[in-house]
Amino acid sequence: MKKNLFYLMMLFVGLAVLVSCDDDDDGPKVIDNPTYGMQISGTATGGETFVIDKSQMVEPNSDFATKVVREGMYYGIYYLSVGEFSFKEVTADGEVSYGLSDVAETEQTEEAGRAFTFKRGNLVSGGTGTFSVTAEGLYYIMTDETSATFWVMQINSFEISSTNDEATMTSGTAAGAVFELTNTDLRGAYKVRINSGWKIIADDIPFGGTDFPDDGIRPIISFGGSLDNLTFDGADIAFEPIPLHLTNFTFTWDPSEKGIAGITGVTTDAGEKEPTDYSDYLLGFIGNAVIEADTSWGWGDLSYGNKLPVKDGYIYTWTWNDVSIADTVGGRTWKFRKDNAWNFTLGFEGVYVSGSSKPDFFKGSDDGNFGVETSKVYDFILEVDATSDSWTLYAAEDGGYLFNLWGMIGSAVPPYDWSVDVDLTPNADGTEWTWTGDLEAGELKFRMDNDWANQIGDDGAGGAEFNSNATSWNIAEAGNYTIVLDSETPDVTITKN
Repeated sequence: MKKNLFYLMMLFVGLAVLVSCDDDDDGPKVIDNPTYGMQISGTATGGETFVIDKSQMVEPNSDFATKVVREGMYYGIYYLSVGEFSFKEVTADGEVSYGLSDVAETEQTEEAGRAFTFKRGNLVSGGTGTFSVTAEGLYYIMTDETSATFWVMQINSFEISSTNDEATMTSGTAAGAVFELTNTDLRGAYKVRINSGWKIIADDIPFGGTDFPDDGIRPIISFGGSLDNLTFDGADIAFEPIPLHLTNFTFTWDPSEKGIAGITGVTTDAGEKEPTDYSDYLLGFIGNAVIEADTSWGWGDLSYGNKLPVKDGYIYTWTWNDVSIADTVGGRTWKFRKDNAWNFTLGFEGVYVSGSSKPDFFKGSDDGNFGVETSKVYDFILEVDATSDSWTLYAAEDGGYLFNLWGMIGSAVPPYDWSVDVDLTPNADGTEWTWTGDLEAGELKFRMDNDWANQIGDDGAGGAEFNSNATSWNIAEAGNYTIVLDSETPDVTITKN
């Protein structure tokens, strides 16, 4: 028994010696906070420590197409109370406190749907001073190691880019926040923007190239991909609208997920909307490009060719024949106008232009009027679909087509690549299209008005389907073929002669 007690005492002594030796090792300094990186803490954080450590994507000002993660630039999304916070950087060797200098508020209108504000300042190593939060809410906070700069921006809304409608906060605490948008008339794909901004302008901060100040940075605050997985500058978020229905959005912030991963959204159907009644829209042409009896009509009190629409269900159409339009020289442009007044006008940017004369038309002025290269006489059909309030202008010279035009394109189609459409020949009302000619072995698909937004492809079940990213038809053997396209159903027949 005494021998056992002796061995136990020696074991404890040995352990004590080992612990003492470990304490004497020259390892890194042990600090209270084990999380490394830039942090904020103070009364505004409720005494908690928030880490700013998610990589920030930026756009170099000198190349708008390039989007990159900037080394040493990080962001965090946190709920803050009214109060103060300070910055500090925690490393394996200890902590560095930062004071603030040159803190100022900026109102930004560029790269934004509407003006938004943020505060920006410099980080001073070893300095003093804290940041004051004057309004409780959810905040987007960025720090840039290279320039020792910080940004603080309250998140007032998540905006739907295609409608400019904003989901605003309905509830929020440090445990989570909810932003809601009700009854938006969403008609297609969109992106999500914080406070209506595509990006924050910081052109005075070098990106790293040799062309400063032309190569400054623009931190991105817009997101795509999907509502349950938002990504910086991601692809447009697909949306299939229900005709005559409105949509609700709910965005939820979950503090257990870092960065934009903590923001997720869902949509719900908000029910039917009352369609616009266009029956009393007396529309005509106005502008100095409209010619009547060899004289410019001008921009006076009376519009040219005023008329009311023909209604067919939810489709309203206005038809004009033999309208003389002058070329856009010396600022000659035109637009549509309602009731000889300026409370409703419709220019090039407000319509989808189609018909055989589609290539003639372009944006002729900064305010979006119509312009043309060459003076011509046109027939016009203006159409609006009240289920979506979408406008289409069909234009054609005498003998042309006043409907959407279909062609085919692909490696099987002359000139046997994906760069040029081959026009199909329509029947009288543009519902059936035919073509006979030589095809190579390869692929083809059909698209409207040389535009990838409207395609007809193989549905994989022996038929055809409308799709903005349609599947190609495969032509297995070169030869002479006859193709018949029904653009209404749709339906496609490909016959080898």
